[in-house]
Amino acid sequence: MVWIAGVFALGEVIAWQRQTKQSQDWILALVVMGVLLFQKREQVRECLYFLRGSLFRPLMLGGFGCLIFCGGMMRVEQVTAQEKYVEQVFDGRQWKGFVEGIVETAEVNWEKMQGSLLIGACKIGTKGQEEGSGLVHIPMKGKITLDWDENFPKPGDFVRVTGNFSIPEKALNPGEMDYRSYCYVRHIGFSGFGNEGKIQQSVQKEQKEPVRWGQSLPVCARRMAYHVKLWAAEALDTCLEEKDAGVLKAVLLGDKSSLDMEEKTLYQTSGIAHLLAISGLHVSLLGMGVWKGLRKAGCGLGVAGAAAGIFVWGYVYMTGMGASAVRAAVMFGLMLGSSILGRTYDIWSALAVAAGLLLWDSPRLLFDAGFQLSFGAVGAIAGLGKTLTALTSRKMDGEKNRLGSGAFVISLAVQWVTIPILCFWYFEFPPYAVFLNLLVIPLMGIVIVSGLSVLGLWGILEWRAAGVMAAGPAHFVLLWYHRICLLFQKLPGNQWVTGRPDRLGIVLYYMILAAWVWIWEKLDGWKREYESLEEDGRLSEKQMNEKRDENRCLREKEKSGKETFLTVCRYVYLIAGVGLSVFFLRPPDVSGLEVWFLDVGQGDGILLRTKNQNILIDGGSSSRKNLGEYTLKPCLKSLGITEIDYIFVSHGDSDHMNGILYLLESCGEIDVKYLVLPNGQTDEAYQRLADAIEKRNEDADSPILPSPILTFGAGDMWESGELRLYGIHPSAEKQEMDKNNQSIVLLAEYGTKCILFTGDVEKEGEEAILENYGHFLESKDIVLLKAAHHGAKTSTTGAFLEVVKPEAAVLSYGAGNAYGHPAEETVERLQAYGIELYETGGHGAVHVKLDADSTRTRIEIRAND
Repeated sequence: MVWIAGVFALGEVIAWQRQTKQSQDWILALVVMGVLLFQKREQVRECLYFLRGSLFRPLMLGGFGCLIFCGGMMRVEQVTAQEKYVEQVFDGRQWKGFVEGIVETAEVNWEKMQGSLLIGACKIGTKGQEEGSGLVHIPMKGKITLDWDENFPKPGDFVRVTGNFSIPEKALNPGEMDYRSYCYVRHIGFSGFGNEGKIQQSVQKEQKEPVRWGQSLPVCARRMAYHVKLWAAEALDTCLEEKDAGVLKAVLLGDKSSLDMEEKTLYQTSGIAHLLAISGLHVSLLGMGVWKGLRKAGCGLGVAGAAAGIFVWGYVYMTGMGASAVRAAVMFGLMLGSSILGRTYDIWSALAVAAGLLLWDSPRLLFDAGFQLSFGAVGAIAGLGKTLTALTSRKMDGEKNRLGSGAFVISLAVQWVTIPILCFWYFEFPPYAVFLNLLVIPLMGIVIVSGLSVLGLWGILEWRAAGVMAAGPAHFVLLWYHRICLLFQKLPGNQWVTGRPDRLGIVLYYMILAAWVWIWEKLDGWKREYESLEEDGRLSEKQMNEKRDENRCLREKEKSGKETFLTVCRYVYLIAGVGLSVFFLRPPDVSGLEVWFLDVGQGDGILLRTKNQNILIDGGSSSRKNLGEYTLKPCLKSLGITEIDYIFVSHGDSDHMNGILYLLESCGEIDVKYLVLPNGQTDEAYQRLADAIEKRNEDADSPILPSPILTFGAGDMWESGELRLYGIHPSAEKQEMDKNNQSIVLLAEYGTKCILFTGDVEKEGEEAILENYGHFLESKDIVLLKAAHHGAKTSTTGAFLEVVKPEAAVLSYGAGNAYGHPAEETVERLQAYGIELYETGGHGAVHVKLDADSTRTRIEIRAND
């Protein structure tokens, strides 16, 4: 089963590689398959022995493998065809009209008084269109958000929702979450906000058109799961404190809408966020509880197994059918089946079956963080954990070395295997998580049992006092989790920001891991073989017995110290292997000057990087909320940046600075040394920025003295290595211009190449620049111009372009903005001067590379990998 699932997954990887042009994905897939085959090398030897002596057998096996491989590729083509059809229907625009279809799931966010509907078998139409005539059928689901009221639709209802809908946004900046891929994994093709939702027919009424069994499966089960989830959430909210109830709803119901964001962030940064997901721990506790209870009640194997299986799958269905929960349910079902049939349970085969089923349903799961972490963790326990436990617990003088076995080795194995996955998706990992998990995982059973007791005592018996008492153990365990996480957060080096590793680096990492364990196995085997041969060759049995008697006392004295020493050596070897492997996960050092023009929507955000400096010029947007949290921070961390040397704020408009406010006020993970404001400006908009960085400076362990606030303008110059920044504007003497024309304009020179950043300066400001620095700009080789004011018609005049003469220009704006940026006149003007245009709106981040010794400038539109 392992090789069948592996070949099927490889076929899907190759199919995705052909579409996304990621040439290293198939190499990584082959390395992972090689590691799996190494783990199952005994079965591989048996398979090779089976193939010997006959041509028919290998041909049959090869043909079967080709069919499976082609099946994986065809499944990807089938799924992507549906996705492309949905994208063609929407054609990059917002659909204003209505959606009608069957509600599959419904969730309510009580804090915002909003509900989310997942509508399947849906059709869309425009406003005024007659119902049922000319509607467009969508082969994927739609996720619609509505204001909640008493008549909020329930699963199974046939609804008609009017509003604005569009396909999910894809990642347009490095490190940004790819929401489109996230939705496609879950078969969601579009999303939006509804103005009005009407129930056309409920489950009690006959549908106007026949509904297939697969589409309504079964409607009563969906409705029942919805009510059970609401009932359980109400019970937890009644008997627990708000913060504890939010955690218990995430742990037991898979509902994270009420989870406290600070608590969620604390769990994530501490490396125990997996406790908040429905996983094998939940399934095993619930399933085995039902199984053993029925067995003790006298039920037979078949009845108890069927009941436990139905209960587990009902629970997984209610919690949302997440990848980790489905994986655990499949493996639990196969374990029950093997017990009932008297067969041997093989964890690798069960894992392969679960992977095959999930990947058939959604091939995109291969590139989903939850899927990779879930299967990686279980694979680590079954493979590397088992191997390391055996190697660290060799018997010495007939007594097992208990210090080297147990939970620590298993936790270390899981950490070792999943570090590349964590770094690729979250750009960091907590090195102390291996120890923290040893303290929190054993207590998780208490939390689950306590929560289930609350549901039983209050939800069923309506005994509130007993329910509150039953919630006590969960409260104290969660309080312990909170405090121990805060304690670990205070330790030095509690987070290692690695950035997003290159795929080749991940390949090298896993190759080092496999080689490290293989060398250990070989050395251990050679040592034991050598000792055996030495004793067999030189000493007879009688002499060996006499020698043991003579040295018994000495051996007893040395035994304890020797075991401890060897255990320490083994752990040092393991930790050294982890450290050596992590070296390959670091992104490569910056070569030359790198400039990222981020797609921040309607605004500006520019990042300059050299080997020793990180500089941010602006960071704001008027069209995207939470820009700092969802764009700037992940971008910086994905590039391995934990410290910004200078933040230049060109001027005080919110579309240039609201993301910077987040970095200064709420983002403790990114350090900021200096804030640079326009020369001679006293605008009130800068005061909040100044107060924020002053507070950070006061709270820092080593504050910057005398002040972290600098000014920059005409005549100023800053230099570091090959990079020089020249201040072109504004002048401290002239203050009569408006805010846009007082923008910082600076020229970045690296080697002999220059890039000009113009903020929102307009015609009046450009004339002042030409008057004071026209000859200076003419003398420079300006390869790139950041077009001023998002390409407005009042900027980037012909006279300015005559002097600057850039080879290319970047237009930073939000697609479909209300200001009409970029203006058609400006675009035509730039094209008339033969300037190549790069636009963030609709295309994503623009990446520029300059080499000091190179005559070429590399410019590429490149977003998240």
